[in-house]
Amino acid sequence: MTNEKRENFYPLSVQDIASWQDKRTAAGKVPCVIAEIPSLQRGAIWNAGQVELLWDSIMRGFPIGAFVICKKLESQTKQFGNNGSGWLSNEVKFHLLDGQQRCNAISLGFLNPCADEIDRKDRRAYLWIDLQPEMLPSGSTRQFLFRVLTTAHPWGYKTNDNADPLGVEKIHDALEKYGEENEDGRRLRPKFLFKAWPQESKIPIPFSWLIRAAILNSLNEKHLWEDVLRECEDIKGRTWADKAAELIRAHLNNAKNEKLVLIEKGLGYAKSISVVALEVPPEILTEVSIQERNANTEEQGADDRISIVEHLFQRLNSGGTELRGEELAFSMIKAYWPRIEESFGAIKDKNESPQQPMSGSSLAMLSARAALIGDGKKERQTKLPAPLSISRIRSVSYDAKAKAEKDLLEQYLGINIGRIDFSSSDLHLNLLQIDQWLLHNGEEGDFGLPPVLRTSLAQNAPDVFLLLLHIAQKTRNEKLGAEQISALRKRLLGLSTALYWFGGKHRADTIDGIYSKTFSSDKLTPEIFNSALRYINEPQNNRRGILKILTPSALEELISKPNSMDENLKDWSFWGEIVNKSQPEQKQNRANHEWPIIDRIKKSKDLLLFAQREFMCSRFKEYDPSRADTWKESNRPWDFDHILPSATLHDKRGKILKIACDEWVNTIGNFRAWPLEENRSKSDRTDSIEQKDFKNSFIHDQAECEAFSMSKIEIDIPEKAAAFMNAARTRMIRIYSDWFDSLEIGELL
Repeated sequence: MTNEKRENFYPLSVQDIASWQDKRTAAGKVPCVIAEIPSLQRGAIWNAGQVELLWDSIMRGFPIGAFVICKKLESQTKQFGNNGSGWLSNEVKFHLLDGQQRCNAISLGFLNPCADEIDRKDRRAYLWIDLQPEMLPSGSTRQFLFRVLTTAHPWGYKTNDNADPLGVEKIHDALEKYGEENEDGRRLRPKFLFKAWPQESKIPIPFSWLIRAAILNSLNEKHLWEDVLRECEDIKGRTWADKAAELIRAHLNNAKNEKLVLIEKGLGYAKSISVVALEVPPEILTEVSIQERNANTEEQGADDRISIVEHLFQRLNSGGTELRGEELAFSMIKAYWPRIEESFGAIKDKNESPQQPMSGSSLAMLSARAALIGDGKKERQTKLPAPLSISRIRSVSYDAKAKAEKDLLEQYLGINIGRIDFSSSDLHLNLLQIDQWLLHNGEEGDFGLPPVLRTSLAQNAPDVFLLLLHIAQKTRNEKLGAEQISALRKRLLGLSTALYWFGGKHRADTIDGIYSKTFSSDKLTPEIFNSALRYINEPQNNRRGILKILTPSALEELISKPNSMDENLKDWSFWGEIVNKSQPEQKQNRANHEWPIIDRIKKSKDLLLFAQREFMCSRFKEYDPSRADTWKESNRPWDFDHILPSATLHDKRGKILKIACDEWVNTIGNFRAWPLEENRSKSDRTDSIEQKDFKNSFIHDQAECEAFSMSKIEIDIPEKAAAFMNAARTRMIRIYSDWFDSLEIGELL
């Protein structure tokens, strides 16, 4: 044992903690605590800045807070850490209740990108350290400059404490150094993360080199730097490694470097720091809670009781990154039904690759609701089930009166006792069917969605996705054939996207109405979708469930063409077109009906992504926004790029046509989704867009591209300003028409 228990707490080293996720890190020493993450825990959610600052704290000897553990709960399955495992089940004696994010961050420091290169493996993140950092930004609290690289940002992040994403110029600089050239001569992000190094750093090295030398091999001073020098020389020829080798040689030749001495001192703190793991006494977790005592429960053994663990977990997570709402409910669902993660982990796409359409918490809550549709109760026939509350989850789990609901839920998820194969469960089959309906199939001309839009719909419009789960279930209940199911696809896509993209604040009530009028009882045919949106396209009792959907021709008529000969061109505005130029008796009606849909269309980047669906599916097929650990909004590998750079219109006081042009610059008519590594700088002209990129950018031709090429000095030339405004108008209407026509929205109206 490397240390001893003292009453109900254990002192742990960072090596002990890192070894929980990779046994090799233990280097033959068995920690007194080996813990794994129970299924009730959330997924990893820390960002790069939090990881970097945690290691900065460790290297400065700052306390990083206690971990909370308990004896292994037999009722819980385990989550695998971000970076692997290796321990046998009988070697793991504890579950980690609090400290998962710190555990993941610590283990990241032990990962060696160069070793992974030898093994031809790759990870989603690595930790580097700058040996000679430049002046840190004003307000930074850092003393050491740690650098996190991720697959989304292989060039790293800014040096401020928030670790914000880098700008376009820095990304381009990084790609010039280690980008991979494709057949078009473009320099793209490296395929493997171990080929990259942090951009905002002077002399970076993998932090694991220092960890191994100082902590695993117990080296210090001269011997420590000699070991790191050998690592540099083993990959001689890489710019960053050669610079590090030069610095270290000078340091070893008695030219003492203050920053390397500071790092030595920090490694001493990292080696000696003791992180306390507090053990929850076993007898506390086996007590019967008041909730269980008051409920009508069946006999439970200590291993089956989870209520106290649930209460403890909630209290622990009231600090740190707090669990709320759906995430908290998901943890409770996992506490009572630990096999749910096995079921979710077994979800596959049509190619048998793991795939979830949304976060685990969203999927759990939707699945619970879908399982209870049509359970024989009268209220289920008129509306879809509401989300389960925490108290409802508890009662379903151990209240004998709710046994029927519990059986429905377990059957739907495929977690019935003794069941091993999840693929034939209702949930898995329904998700596979929804994917076949919604997702782009990879063929040119297909009208399916790129995964980002499918996931966006699932997460942001759960009521719409719940309706899809029900319809997918109905196809099997009605024993529809493959051709019959396929015939529903275009109508389902049209209905789903219309409800999601143009839904109003009463959308849930509208969907309940659609369900009760049509999908709760009618047989599934393409014809039942006809006019599905007709009765909700006008407000019902002054409650709007969906904005008034326009035909492309009506949209074109409402937004007139800006005219360079019009003396009032400088006053052109969307509001003016829709409302101010209306007859007095029309003003209120247009303000209530036409203006909301126009305002939604011009801002709808979902419509733009649909228009660029083939490009999105081919270029960003690995992008999965349901991954909370890697694919946050700031970590997506693309951005919305202005075709006419927004900088063209910045600070041009005195330019009388600037305000009219501003009406169009931030609409979808002037945006394209484009890879971060290929985005133009703010000063680039539109004519820097090459003709080979027109199709992927949804630009019609060279003439249209040139209309977006107005320069700063041309803003007040009416012909130039009107040409830009008309190009953005034409492109916006074309983007909207692509959706309306491709999915035959007219049939739904």
